[in-house]
Amino acid sequence: VTKENNLAQRLQAAVEHALANKQVPVTIEVCIWYDDGDVWTAALTAISASFGGIEVWDLVTAASVALLPDGSMVINPAQSSGGSCMRLAMMGKMVVAWEQEGAFEREEAESALALCKTGCRTMRKLLQEYLIQRETGDSSQ
Repeated sequence: VTKENNLAQRLQAAVEHALANKQVPVTIEVCIWYDDGDVWTAALTAISASFGGIEVWDLVTAASVALLPDGSMVINPAQSSGGSCMRLAMMGKMVVAWEQEGAFEREEAESALALCKTGCRTMRKLLQEYLIQRETGDSSQ
């Protein structure tokens, strides 16, 4: 399985939860021009932003957290940290995908999960505002 096919399968698995009518075929194409970090989280959010006209249950948003060698954490890292990484995709309050590379201690995993959830909720709010603005043409929001 190529890197691109693996990414496509992971994206499809996370997005299919949002589609309200699974009988209607939906084709999603993702073009990655430059990869300076976590493509999976960026692509999932971009896919949700493109859902206009497609009946969905809710938006799927994603976030990732990297555990740095000094023990600190960074949300949605732009570059590979060389340490452990957790990725989470949510639809509303429901986790639809979770990926992890490397090991976390229990407390680190709990903190990383909380940061991912906060990132997903923040992206959902921003994406909702964007979609409402796009549909209404109201730029005051």
